[in-house]
Amino acid sequence: MTLAGLGDSLTYGWEVSRGFFDRFVDALEDHHPKAHVQRINAGVPGDMAPQGLGRLDRVLEQHPDVVFVQF
Repeated sequence: MTLAGLGDSLTYGWEVSRGFFDRFVDALEDHHPKAHVQRINAGVPGDMAPQGLGRLDRVLEQHPDVVFVQF
């Protein structure tokens, strides 16, 4: 399964060891250790929803199964 996180600095993980998206996927993997999860962290620090919308097509071109939008 491929999960994508489209968002801002909280998604990306600005100035922290792991952003929200990576922590979320880590927790999923901990609860489902046999699952193979690919992640696409499309968080960009400083972005707002309009900029994220402009990047959505590039994220969808990677064919994720689920996209989390986090702004």
